[in-house]
Amino acid sequence: MAWGDWIRSALKGIANGVATLDGSGKVPLAQIPTSLIGAVIFQGTWNALTNTPTLTSSVGTKGFYYVVSVAGVTNLDGITDWNVGDIAIFNGTIWEQIDNTDAVFSVNSQTGAVVLTTTDIAEGTNLYFTNAKAIAALLTGFVAAPGTVTAADSIRTAIQKLAGNVATPSFSGQVRFNGIIVPSTISGAVDNYNPTGLATCNTIRQGLSANATVSGLAAQPDGTLIILTNTSTLRTLTLLNNSILSSGANRFIMTANLILGVNQSCMIQYDGTNSRWRLISGN
Repeated sequence: MAWGDWIRSALKGIANGVATLDGSGKVPLAQIPTSLIGAVIFQGTWNALTNTPTLTSSVGTKGFYYVVSVAGVTNLDGITDWNVGDIAIFNGTIWEQIDNTDAVFSVNSQTGAVVLTTTDIAEGTNLYFTNAKAIAALLTGFVAAPGTVTAADSIRTAIQKLAGNVATPSFSGQVRFNGIIVPSTISGAVDNYNPTGLATCNTIRQGLSANATVSGLAAQPDGTLIILTNTSTLRTLTLLNNSILSSGANRFIMTANLILGVNQSCMIQYDGTNSRWRLISGN
């Protein structure tokens, strides 16, 4: 080797000397000017409680960064609030903090483009809506009060108004009874009379093939009102007073038998307390 091909060992890796190569054939980072370093370089984890490895304020290599593995209050250039996941990075002058403690790494143990349904999340105290739960829900604070139901009302408010209207009905104009039945004609003695449709009607238009007596009418819920009309043009319909010919709960209770002549009507109401039909008005 000629004299011009060798380098003095004392000139390697020093100022105004020559750069060396490491085992991989690259110039060591320590011999590269900091002005040329632009990439960030991971140096490992840092224990911010014990300052391990030791980091010093305003001292470091630009781009070097550490991830906090243990939270602590080590003071690096005025920053003392270090939490697990934070990054300490040297900007060439001072250490700075990248706060990663609020970063979302997963949702409901899922990662990626997460799409959740109610099946994925426990119900907890915030209950999911179901028809069964809505039906079973208590009407807390319910107070019946009459009023007009509108589309702006809540379910509870609407029910309060409806209940109030039933409790204190108010009528204007005509009152019409639409539950009319026209049973088959009857004649002679009729006991425990229970015509088809009685449970849902409020008017019975009764025809007669001969004079008839009725000793009782099938019992209905307390307060049920029935208008009974004899539609015959020739024959009479007699309601027997408290007759033993019908079961006790089906009997009429009046001062005497009531005879409905041709095209005459009466109104009766069921008294659930006494289990009897009472005459409200007749003829």
